[in-house]
Amino acid sequence: MSRIVPLPASNTVVDSTVSIINADGSVASLPAANTDGSRDVAGVNGTSVATVANPFPVAFNPYPVDATPLTGTSGNVANAQAQATLAPVVGKTNYICGLTVSGGGSTAGAGVTVTVAGTTGSSIFFPVMAPAGVLVPLPGLQLSFVPPIPASAANVAIVATLPALGAGNTHAGITIHGFRI
Repeated sequence: MSRIVPLPASNTVVDSTVSIINADGSVASLPAANTDGSRDVAGVNGTSVATVANPFPVAFNPYPVDATPLTGTSGNVANAQAQATLAPVVGKTNYICGLTVSGGGSTAGAGVTVTVAGTTGSSIFFPVMAPAGVLVPLPGLQLSFVPPIPASAANVAIVATLPALGAGNTHAGITIHGFRI
């Protein structure tokens, strides 16, 4: 994270550069203001522009530097196991940031357990209750993991599995999201 030093008022010359103090205490200097009074502040995760009207621009990027955002989804399944995967890449570590389970009920209702495997430590388990009634929506499950949970090692997939929700179920799915670095 970096702090942007506020700019002087328009048409005021104080200095020909802007200094940014990085989180590690280092200082980065940027060139003089553009003709419109803005200063381009380029970051690794994107570009922000500081102006007299907006001296503290915010460019939100929830991922670490050099991370590749990932999403895995099962798509829609009908009374079948649904799986979502963050695929492995040699020399890189996957992190899961969250998951979403959605769907409908089943004829008799069912209680199942979502399993997230491949994470550091051990697998993670979450109960999900499918209501009785094929047209009744699943209460759903939406979780965020803060901080993100890493895979057990580099080159390991993170896989989330939603078991079949029972006879009569026509809609179920699981989506996971995270990043690789």
